[in-house]
Amino acid sequence: MDFRLYFLVFFLLLCRHAAAFTTNDPDFQPAWNISTFAATDVGSFIDPQDNTTYVVHANFEPDKPCTVHRFEQGDWEHQQDLFVSGAYGLDLIWFNGKLWLAITPFYAGQTYTLETKVFVWATGSKQFLPQQSIQTIGAYSPTFFVMNNTLHVGVAFNRESPTDFDLTSMIYRLNATEYFLPFQAIDTLGASHFEYLEIDGIAYLFLTQEFDGSSTHVDSVLLHFNGTLFVPRQSLPTMGAMRATHFQIGVFHFLAIANRLSFTGGESDFEIDSDLYLWDRNETQFAFFQALPTLGNNGWVYFTQSGEHFLLPANERDNDGYLVDSILYKWIDVETGFVPIDALPAVGVRAWVHTLIGEMALLASAFYTEGVTTSLLSLIYRDENTLPTTSFSPSESDAPTASMTPTLQPDSSSGESGEYDLYIIIGALAAVALICSLLAACRYYRRKAKEEEDEERQALLAAAERGGKTAARRDVEDATDRAAGKLHSATEDFNAAQARLKHEQEQAAIKAAAAQAALTAAARKNQLQADELSRQNRTIQAESERLVTAAAEAAAASAAAAAYAKQVAREAGRSFEEQVSDALGGGKLELQLSLVAPFADQDDDDDAELPMFPAQKLSPILPYDTPSQERRDGEDDGENDGDDVAGESPITTLSSASSGDLSSGEQSDSDGNEDGDEDADEDGDEDDEEDDDASAPDED
Repeated sequence: MDFRLYFLVFFLLLCRHAAAFTTNDPDFQPAWNISTFAATDVGSFIDPQDNTTYVVHANFEPDKPCTVHRFEQGDWEHQQDLFVSGAYGLDLIWFNGKLWLAITPFYAGQTYTLETKVFVWATGSKQFLPQQSIQTIGAYSPTFFVMNNTLHVGVAFNRESPTDFDLTSMIYRLNATEYFLPFQAIDTLGASHFEYLEIDGIAYLFLTQEFDGSSTHVDSVLLHFNGTLFVPRQSLPTMGAMRATHFQIGVFHFLAIANRLSFTGGESDFEIDSDLYLWDRNETQFAFFQALPTLGNNGWVYFTQSGEHFLLPANERDNDGYLVDSILYKWIDVETGFVPIDALPAVGVRAWVHTLIGEMALLASAFYTEGVTTSLLSLIYRDENTLPTTSFSPSESDAPTASMTPTLQPDSSSGESGEYDLYIIIGALAAVALICSLLAACRYYRRKAKEEEDEERQALLAAAERGGKTAARRDVEDATDRAAGKLHSATEDFNAAQARLKHEQEQAAIKAAAAQAALTAAARKNQLQADELSRQNRTIQAESERLVTAAAEAAAASAAAAAYAKQVAREAGRSFEEQVSDALGGGKLELQLSLVAPFADQDDDDDAELPMFPAQKLSPILPYDTPSQERRDGEDDGENDGDDVAGESPITTLSSASSGDLSSGEQSDSDGNEDGDEDADEDGDEDDEEDDDASAPDED
């Protein structure tokens, strides 16, 4: 056996193991590019049949498909187009031996109500086949997660219109026929992403919320599963939060939140910190751990490489533009946290994904815009420190260098065995020294690792002592959670019953309103009829009052005329009687009656007042010189002093008075009784008959 060859092989193995104790930070450099159209998200997977690596881009530009590319023969080849209008987010997951892909649309064609597409990878045809379409509203991103051995997907609904951000985001669950059905609706405010995590056997969902319509300073919410539903557990302050990423380092659970924008109605500020939270087991909630500077961060990607932990933000832009670097952070320890180690040049990047081609590490990007155009070449970076030993690069510069392993030829000379023994001894001593050094290095790194583990354990113990958490308190919290779940279910039942009652009340209110409207219309109609009748009554009453007034006026005029006529007749009758008495001196009664009769016809209302002269009251007319005449003259002097003063004779006075009175009386009767001639004639005829009857004995 050639001892020199054995020694060299042993030496190379020792060198290889020694190299494992050295740490090399990744050195990502741009290597390839893929044509995209306003790419908003990127994902990657490896087909287990042939270990081929694929990347999937969600393209937001209208009328452009989402694309699938595969790595083959040193370059990326187009594999498939997936048509999802206005795509904004995607997610991939292996479940029950199948690869599931969900792509959510946000906005297209002036509408936010679109269909989220679910695909399943066909390993035979190397194509995604459509599985289901789910109607969503302004969806930002989907999140697959497995809970209780069942696949779920949460979809964050961001907005329904440019001003309506108060929506109900949905969680769907896969049924036995591999069809997603609604599982739970969660009230959200400008939701952007669901992140699933499990800590100490309890399932959680962290919901990031971006905007409430006026400000990006909106709290994001941690929900925990109570056995039935996800219920709120904790609120964390965020600023335009786009995504959250959960990861675990040792026993520590972290939640990295991507804060994109600070806006409260004034100017927008993209140069803000994104926050890192650490899970506090004592308080069973997240506590602030570290603030990391970012520039319009759209999301974090966490990955491990060579035993180290890294965080990379998707820095889209600063306050001046889209040409900004994404800073790579590396985990140091629980005291230091993450520190920046590298800067990756990018343009308006919206997302990163970490993947592998063999042992070579890659970072694929989604470039959204550079400020003017959205048709960009999204870059794929590779870690130069993980290049394989065989060339597969598309360019000569990417080819690895030739192997530096020496080829040893054994010396055929056998006369120099002493020299060989010396070489063997020296090599053995060197090997022993190297082994001792390596063992010392191993002890050193093992001791350092143990110290770090002890420090972590001490930190956890200190946190436990500060919190003072007990198992009884956890049991109480679990019982409280279960009670909260039952209360939530009861509340939902109550809300459903209340909704049904509200619906019935609304229907009853509608019917009551219709009945009230009908009653109002009928009342209005009745009121109009009553108003019309009232108007007619007023018209009739006014007409009646006018007729009554006219009748009263006519009656008054008739009464006045009758009174005047009676007065004239009375006066004329007395004067005529005196004249007849003086002129005839006891003449015939028939003459007196014939002279008085015309005056009887002029008074139709009261015949008793007419100047009738009964036979017993008639006296012979004596001459003026008789004593009776003197006596009459004396009476006349007492009654008619005015006539004596005038110095007229009785005959003259009677003639003038009779003629004037009669003419005026006839005129008054004709004027006063013009409207009532028929009545007057009828009354007069009856009076004439009575007069005739009264005068018949006198004629005999």
